[in-house]
Amino acid sequence: MIGAFEVGLIYGVMALGVYLTFRVLNFADLTVDGSFTTG
Repeated sequence: MIGAFEVGLIYGVMALGVYLTFRVLNFADLTVDGSFTTG
């Protein structure tokens, strides 16, 4: 089973990708956000 540190690291990388999409590119990629909420 994956440890808590690995899970946090994976979620941190995904959140950083969403942050870069919104702030740096100034483009709302709704497919990424939708995939987070729907699983």
